[in-house]
Amino acid sequence: MYDIASIYQARSVADAIRALQADPSALVIAGGTDVLIKVREGKLAGCRLVSIHDLPELKGIELSDAGDVEIGPLSTFR
Repeated sequence: MYDIASIYQARSVADAIRALQADPSALVIAGGTDVLIKVREGKLAGCRLVSIHDLPELKGIELSDAGDVEIGPLSTFR
C-alpha cells in the first residue's frame, strides 16, 4: 500500500535532528496526513521517514516569561 523504505521513530528533538543530519533526504512525519497522501500517490516512492509524532517537548501550550503564548508544533485542538 505504501512504498516507504524506512521509518525512524525519534526519541527526542536532538535525536530527530541527528537522524535528519545523517540522512538529509529523509522526510519529517508527525501525523502523516500530508506525507502519506504523497506516498500513496507515488510522488515519494521509496522515501525514508523520521517520525516526531510522540515527542513531548513539541507538545503543549505555555506562557513564556515575556508574556507570549507558545504553542508547540505537535499540539492538538483537544
